[in-house]
Order: sequence, then structure tokens, then C-alpha cells
Amino acid sequence: MPISEAAAAPVESRPGIDWASLNPLADVQVRNGIKTGLGGLLALWIAQALRLEHPNWSVLAVLVLSNSHYVGAIATKALMRSIGTVAGGLIGIWVVGDYANAPLMFVSLVFVVAAISTYKGGQIGSAAWPYAYYLVGLVLVAVGTYAITDPGNAWRIALFRVLETLVGVACGTIVNSLLWPRYSREEFAHLACETLKTVRSLLGAEARAYVGEAVDAGRVFDLRREFGREILGLRALLSAGGRGSNYFQARLGNFQRFVVTMTHLFQALLELQRRRTEEHEIVDLVRPEIDRFLAALDTDLAALSDLDSPIRGLPPDELNAAFAALEAKIKALREEGAFRRVPLAAAEPFFGHYAALRLLRDELNLAHQIVGELPRLRLPVMRPQKRRAILPVIDKHWAQQGVKTGIATCIGFLLLRWVHPPGATAIPLGAWLFSVFGRLGIKSGGTGDLRIFQRMFLTAVGGIPVVALLWLVMPLLSNYWAMNVLLFVLCYTFGFVSARSAGFGYYMLILILGISVLVGLNPQEAVAFGALRDSFLGLLIGVVIGGVVGRVIWPALPQDLVRGNLIRFFENLRGLLEGSEDHEYVLTDTVLLPLEAIQAVQAMILPRCPADERHNLANFIRMSHPLGMEIAALRDGKSRPLAALVESLLREPMAALEVKFDEFLGKLALCFRRSSVEIDFPDPGAEIGALEAALTKARDEGIVANEDMESVAHILEVADRYHSIAERLVACRDQISKLSLHRYLGDVAL
Repeated sequence: MPISEAAAAPVESRPGIDWASLNPLADVQVRNGIKTGLGGLLALWIAQALRLEHPNWSVLAVLVLSNSHYVGAIATKALMRSIGTVAGGLIGIWVVGDYANAPLMFVSLVFVVAAISTYKGGQIGSAAWPYAYYLVGLVLVAVGTYAITDPGNAWRIALFRVLETLVGVACGTIVNSLLWPRYSREEFAHLACETLKTVRSLLGAEARAYVGEAVDAGRVFDLRREFGREILGLRALLSAGGRGSNYFQARLGNFQRFVVTMTHLFQALLELQRRRTEEHEIVDLVRPEIDRFLAALDTDLAALSDLDSPIRGLPPDELNAAFAALEAKIKALREEGAFRRVPLAAAEPFFGHYAALRLLRDELNLAHQIVGELPRLRLPVMRPQKRRAILPVIDKHWAQQGVKTGIATCIGFLLLRWVHPPGATAIPLGAWLFSVFGRLGIKSGGTGDLRIFQRMFLTAVGGIPVVALLWLVMPLLSNYWAMNVLLFVLCYTFGFVSARSAGFGYYMLILILGISVLVGLNPQEAVAFGALRDSFLGLLIGVVIGGVVGRVIWPALPQDLVRGNLIRFFENLRGLLEGSEDHEYVLTDTVLLPLEAIQAVQAMILPRCPADERHNLANFIRMSHPLGMEIAALRDGKSRPLAALVESLLREPMAALEVKFDEFLGKLALCFRRSSVEIDFPDPGAEIGALEAALTKARDEGIVANEDMESVAHILEVADRYHSIAERLVACRDQISKLSLHRYLGDVAL
């Protein structure tokens, strides 16, 4: 079957009913909802059996653990939560017991502990232990909330909070480990297969452009969007797997390289569309070999995307043989003098695309090595790559977040101790959580602290009918079984909604705290409407404190993420161009940073902007994204020495072009630093002309006549790579000139 007809061919449907698809328990959201519901019921039952004071803290621990999803991550999180809970309880006893009657000292210590706990907790993406720091501060808040009005019983209160949390941790860990356990490594393998299928679909939609056929631009756009979602999903699984699996952690560098490999495969296929009309004469000479290579590529991608394929982890022999045949045909054509009859303007892009085909072959070979580790196959594993030596660097954003959390928590305690508002025990915890939630979800496509006032208003308005409904059904909840049914439904709802999420959103936190407050009311005893009203007001006050502090002081906004990511992206490209020693890690950043920025663009508010501004900004990011692959390919090409005489001719124009590229990338970063497109960009036209003149001179004077085919291909490949980067930078300049960055790269809307 030629090229990629297999990727586009419809799958024949079999008669009959697919009973497996009708099984609701096959849905991961249903399973997660059931697990969360059963974990909440078990935690409540054990806490009540042990006569613990506030079982709602046990249920709260189950809800938080369930959001980790994977067995290894849950076990690690449970361990860190247990350690942090014990340490936080001891610190709470000391702070409340000694300083409850010394307001200045008490508030100062709470601020310091809250700030440090939040700052360290912000590093949880790269390790598991920061979660223990975060729990130290959270449990201090839990102990202080109840003990500040009764410091003489600080030990007893702290003991109950610790036991309640440990009961919830144990129940959540047991249920999630025994009932439908999820493993990050397996899900990474399945999502990797879906990503490979997307790459294969692009081959079917676009690779034919190289041999002169039409391209469906809409189809390519949809594939790029789907591919971006899949890569970000792989990134989230890398984070979860690195924290929960020693096997995954030991080979994290390999799996990160797999994400880069997938991106380079995708972008190399897009590169084939950059075809010049002058090439058709040469392409026609090697069309059978190209068809064979693309067909082998399609077959190989199909095999890699099948978890049961016997060739996963084995070298792609047919792909390598097809490329060798293409290479032999090009060599034979050169010996026949075919390339002397075509202009340089045709030979140069042809060999640039030949390099793209070689990149596809090389990345597929690397993917075969890595992908053999993804499923549970007992194949020889490749040597883990060296992990990065990370030097301690202060994260400015999480340092600011620590200060915000400290301020919000201290305001909550001041109200609790000296103002005595209704529902006071819910205020410090709500203030803590809602001052930090914006920073937690912004990288996964959330809006951060943007629109927090609107959400608080909706919470207040929507909470009134909920309180009224609870007041009406509260007598029914005095029945033990009715209360358990309601708790199961609420926990199931939370588990169902959060099954595919990578963090906590605003309304998920509202649901968690709402469930905790409801259980804390203990409906099996008579609950007055005043108690229900006060609990709602206390929760709302905590949300307002956290929201206002989070929005007013150093807010986490999607436009700030876009600006920061793109500045870092272009600076990383400059480092890559100069030969950064952190090559692999910079490559990973150049893959992920633009994808995060595109997600954040969808969450931005663009006041007083044209209707197509969001589309133009996203297009600019997509246009600049392949620069990472192109500069990496240029660096790889330059690492292989050119022929001495040719190198002497090309050295000066190549060096001049690299200076222009560096200046160009710096100007692009400056646009986002200044939030302005009124910046003069350099023009690489003269340097490109000088490179063309040097190549023409080398050809006319016969300097390359005695070089072998590999050397000639290498020369033209490097030259085409300079052309490609220059063209893309100019396209980025033209695209960014359409934007109104000054209107939205800042705190421009609530």
C-alpha cells in the first residue's frame, strides 16, 4: 500500500454489539469516582469508630489523595503527607502552645512557616519531598484553627488532627491501590501510542506534499492541536511517574527524550511541506525510493503505535534499508552528473529535505530504543541518560506565592482570634488554599487568578440555594445510611470530574471544602440553620480573603505565563545556537514552553483587540515552535566538519548569519519584555546572499567536484538549514508585527 494509505483507510466494522464499550466500569472516570466514594465512606466509618473529633479531616485527606490517580504517586504522596502531618502537628503545638497570647510573635511564626511551606511545595513537580513541606504549613493551620482559642489543649487537638489525617491517608492509599489501580508507566505507554498515531496521521495528510500532492491545511491544523494536547499529557505523566516509580525515575531522561523525539518527528514531517517548485525535477528522479521510504515510515509508525507489536524495541530494518536505497540512488545520480544540470536553487532545498528524511530515520531509530521500555516488556533496556545536576536557584514566582499565602493565612487567624466572624474555623484553611490555587493550575491551561472576583461572586450566589437545599434535607441526613449515600454521591462526583485532571481547579477546591464542611456539621445530630449558615459564611470569607490576596498581590495570570515562556524560549534558542552544554534539557524546554504558552493564550482576556488577535498570537507561537528543531539540526550539521576548501569559503557568511540569528532571537524576546512590536529587526537578506554567492563560487570553480556524495549533501544541507531558519525568523517578524502586545501583556483585566 503506497505511502500512508493505511493511515487514511477506514477500519472495517464488524457486525454485532461491542459489549465492552457498554460497560460503564471500563470508563476511568467512573472507576475513579467509585474509588473516591468508597475511600470517603471508609475514612468516615473508621474515624467515627475511633471516636475522632472531626472526621471531616479524614475525608478531606481521601479527596486530596485521589487526585494523584496513580498507585506509585499516591503511595509517595501518602508517605510525604504522613511525615508532613506529624511535623506540622509538632510545630503547631509549639507555636500555639507558647505564643497564642502573643499576637505579634504568633502571626510572625505562622507567616514564616506558611511562606516556606508554600515555596517548597511549589517544587513538587520535580520531586516528592516538597509535598511534606507543604503539609507542615497546612497542618499548622489545621491545629491553630482549633487550638488558638484553647491553647491549653494544644496537644490533644494536634493529636486528633494528626490521627484524622493519617486515617484518611491510609484509607485513600488502600482503596486506590487495591481497586482498579492505575500506573503512570502504562498510561504513558498508551498515550505515547496515541501520539505516534497522530504523527502517522500527519504522514498521511502531509508527507505527500513532498512529492507534489495537495495538503489539507485544516486537517494539519487539527493534528497540530491534538498533538500539542498529547505532548502536554505526556509531560504530566512524566511528572507523576517520576515521583511514584523508581523504574520511571531512573529512566526519566530517556522518557523526556522520547517526548522531544515525538516533537521532532512531527515537525520534520511539517518541514516536508516547505517545498520549492524547482525541486520537482530532482524529486521525479528518486520518486520510487521516496515512496518506498515513506511507506516504510508509515509501517514503522503503525508498529510503534501498537503495544502488542513484536518489533517494538527492535531496529527498524526496512526503514533503514529504504533510506539506504534512497542514499544509493542519489549517489548514482551524482556520479551520472544529474545534479550538474539542475540549478543550485533546486539542489539546495532538495538536500535540505533529504536531511529531514534522515532526521526522520534517526529519530525513529531512537524511538525504537526508548519505546521498548514503555510497556511491560522484558527487553534489554538502554542505558539511562545522565540526569541533570540542578543547582539551587530561588524561584521568584513561588517565593512571591509564599509571601501571599503567609499574608492570607495570617489575616484568617487575626479574624478568627480577635473578630470572631461566623464559621471562623473554615476561614484560615480557605484563605490558605485560595491564595495559592491560581499558581497551581495555570500551567495546565487554567486561568490562574484571572476572573477570581467573578468566580467568588458566582460562589456566593450559587451557594445560597445549596444552603437552602441542605437545610431542607438535613433532617433526612440524620439517618446514617442517608448521610453515607449523600457522601458517596458527592465524593463520586469529585472523583469523576477530577479523573483526567492534572491538578485542582477553583470549583474542585470549592467542592472539596464543601464536602469537608458538610461532614464537619455531623448531620446525624440536630443541625440548626444558624450553624449551616455560619459554615457557609466562614467558607465564603476564607475564599474571599485568599482570592483578594491572590489577585491583588503578584497575581498569577495567563498573559504572564505567555510572556515568561516565550522570553525563556527565545533565550534558550540563543543558547542552543551558541552551543549550550545543556543541550538535551534546552531541547526539552524548547518543545514544552511554546505548548504551555498556546494553552495559556486560550485563557487570556484580550481587551480592545481585533477579533483575530488570539488566532494571530497562537499562529505566531506555532510558527516559532519549530525553530528549536531547526537550530538543533543546524548545530548537529555543523558538528560534522565540512570539506576544508568549502569551509574556508562558507565560514564568514555562516558566522555573519549566526550573529544575525542571535540578534533576531534577542529582538523577539525583547518584544515580549517590552510588550511592544515597535522594534527594529535585522534583515538577514545580505548574509543569505553572501552564502549563496559562496556556494555558487564553490560550484563554478569545481571545488566540490572531487568531494564524495556525503560531503556535497552535507554542504547543501547546512546551507538549506540556514535558509530555513532565516525564512522562519522573517515569517515570525511579519507575524508579530500584526499583534497588539501592549494591549494585553500585563494586568489589563479582572
